[in-house]
Amino acid sequence: MYGVRFEEGLQTLGVLTALREYRATFKPLFCRTDQRLTAELMEQIFRPECSLAGSSKRAAENAVYCYFLDYLQSIEGIAVFCETSEVEAR
Repeated sequence: MYGVRFEEGLQTLGVLTALREYRATFKPLFCRTDQRLTAELMEQIFRPECSLAGSSKRAAENAVYCYFLDYLQSIEGIAVFCETSEVEAR
């Protein structure tokens, strides 16, 4: 049930399609790597495809993207996910 809802959520914004199309690009996000996932890296990975400049949709898209960037900056340096070894120790 939760897997289906998660998949539907990813599909809503087209993320699931991007994951399937660009597996190699997204692999570092979902597989262990020594590279630290930073706000800057997330900005590079997730580039929006916006509506035409000047449209009402574009204004809303810009606002959402600004919130996204603000969120990334606010969690920069915070350990959001724990290491496998931390879970095993509990």
